Amino acid sequence: MAGDAVALPFGANTFELVVSTFGGMFAPDPARAATELVRVFEQVVRGRQRSR
Repeated sequence: MAGDAVALPFGANTFELVVSTFGGMFAPDPARAATELVRVFEQVVRGRQRSR
């Protein structure tokens, strides 16, 4: 699958784990790419989903 690092084609809280090794250094806007990773990451705190 190919996508745009600053506009990922996934809904919020889609993934339990997000890994990006070199993606940020090649993104046109690294800060925005990091924001997208956080958006699609399902944040879990001590076994419970964090409320948003």
